[in-house]
Amino acid sequence: MNTIKMLKPRGKIQIIEEVDSERVELKSTIIGIDSEDNKFLIYNPIYKNRIYTLSRDKIYNFRYIDNKSGIYSFNGKILNRIKEKGLYILKVELIGELSKIQRREFFRIDIIKNIIIKEPFEEEYKESLKMIELIDKIKFNEKKYLLKDISGGGFGFYSSDKFQIGKIIVSKLKLGTEDIEIMGKVVRVIKMDSENYKYLIGVQHLQLTTYKRNLIINFIYEKQRQMRQKGLI
Repeated sequence: MNTIKMLKPRGKIQIIEEVDSERVELKSTIIGIDSEDNKFLIYNPIYKNRIYTLSRDKIYNFRYIDNKSGIYSFNGKILNRIKEKGLYILKVELIGELSKIQRREFFRIDIIKNIIIKEPFEEEYKESLKMIELIDKIKFNEKKYLLKDISGGGFGFYSSDKFQIGKIIVSKLKLGTEDIEIMGKVVRVIKMDSENYKYLIGVQHLQLTTYKRNLIINFIYEKQRQMRQKGLI
């Protein structure tokens, strides 16, 4: 499949930037496409009300959402930065092939509720999947946080504590009438400009059973249905 031909002018695109082990998700819009040269133009993204500087010749990860065929991830290199009519435009070269992200895992719903995060005391288990085999024997430190959103692939929560990228945790939360535990890995830490919380922590589900994944997805669909009935979406 030719990735560049899937991109459409005015399509929404995300650029993923890693800064000091923290992940920043930048939003932009496609302006134009040169399918012959495998290049496209986007507006320079704005972050926290400022123009965000992306480095020339650096390769970034991009996400593109096609309403008909799905969500795609691919790499692109920033070739140039152009100023036109007072606006900054980036010229990007597509690098490599695209990979499709499953919608059912990618789609997430914002939902504010309590979540318990269990962190293992023992250093050897903090980045080890062996934890799932010995979970009943491991000592955990439990603390209550605030869940921001959840999907079939992961969740985000607000925290005043900084978590390390790659750390393995166990979360406890109530979905509908069921209490479940989910093992996960911290994949992003985003600094927040908030008086209440310092970080938004992103977690990827690990070793998630089909039953628990379906429970999460069904919970999301039910919340969507309720929101539609109330005219909120």
